[in-house]
Amino acid sequence: MDKKTLSFGGFIKEKRLTHQPRLTLKKMAESLGVNLTYLSDVENNRKKPFPADKIELFCKLLELSDEERSEMYDLAARDSESVSQDIADTIMYTQEGDYARKALRMVNQGKGNVELWKELIRRMEEEQ
Repeated sequence: MDKKTLSFGGFIKEKRLTHQPRLTLKKMAESLGVNLTYLSDVENNRKKPFPADKIELFCKLLELSDEERSEMYDLAARDSESVSQDIADTIMYTQEGDYARKALRMVNQGKGNVELWKELIRRMEEEQ
């Protein structure tokens, strides 16, 4: 699926349907502790994405990778027009978040480029 058009609902529906063993809408709703209609509405983009606790449970149930988990949070944030729930506290309440917000505002002003961001990420990964 194209990342620009992929929705949270489309993502979770695809993951549910391609999981082995395949999970029915009813079984997934029961596992998440949500109403069947609500889950259907989320999958079909008629309702906003789940809150963080349901995202975490979904990821655990389907054994999603860290990359898939991050993508799921980002899609939920984009569809809700908010900051990803998994990084919201870091963005708003840490010194690192202060710098990240400053850097993102600089990007909005046309400063920096993708190569600079790639280099920063590469260096951060090397520190681990």
